[in-house]
Amino acid sequence: MQIDHQQNNPLNIIDFNKFLNFRKESVKNLVFFSVLETGDDWNDADKYLKDLTDLYSDRYGAAYEMYKAQSGFQDLKRIILSKKDEFIVVQRGSRMFLDQMFRKFLINELVYEGNIPLVILP
Repeated sequence: MQIDHQQNNPLNIIDFNKFLNFRKESVKNLVFFSVLETGDDWNDADKYLKDLTDLYSDRYGAAYEMYKAQSGFQDLKRIILSKKDEFIVVQRGSRMFLDQMFRKFLINELVYEGNIPLVILP
């Protein structure tokens, strides 16, 4: 499972845990990720993603990845489309989801072409 992170919208842990409990038999691994733009604080994002990974590492295989916006969308697309039996969780209000270019990429290529389910947390 791939989970998007954005600095100004921290993960809604309560609803995320509800989702995990709903899917508990099928979730084995979590990958938290963030796509950073120029000017974003790489160290803050790294620390936040590491903290999330640590929080869930006792129950799941947990990891995190960070991407630069310029090449990150292509890298993320390549990685996610190569995986099977995955789904993506994004949080409402996430910059990634609001970005026009990425929204098109996310919906068309991941959900439809890649046949990957998308979950949107409140």
